[in-house]
Amino acid sequence: MDRSVEIRDHEEMVKTMDAILSGLVRIGKVTDRDTSSGKVRVLFPDSGLTSDWLFCLQNMAPITIGTAEEHTHTASSGIWTPTINQVVACLYLPMPDADGFVLGTIGGAP
Repeated sequence: MDRSVEIRDHEEMVKTMDAILSGLVRIGKVTDRDTSSGKVRVLFPDSGLTSDWLFCLQNMAPITIGTAEEHTHTASSGIWTPTINQVVACLYLPMPDADGFVLGTIGGAP
């Protein structure tokens, strides 16, 4: 095989891998939320595109409020979704038209 063909093939492979990897983790702002399903839609400012509905992987565990000798009080937050305009980190599977997930929020409340 011609050396110049090998180099071009390698360069194309690197460009393809770069495109795949650059889309794995994306940062954006929540534009819509469905608290009953635990899904949100996210606007990605780098592309101007809004995601489809994404599941939120961050879950809030039950919180123990107080404990006495004979009983314990606990609270549960139910299904968690970030608030509108909150900045979130999303993870996408490395394939075309892959589903994504919200990993959690970045920073505090908007």
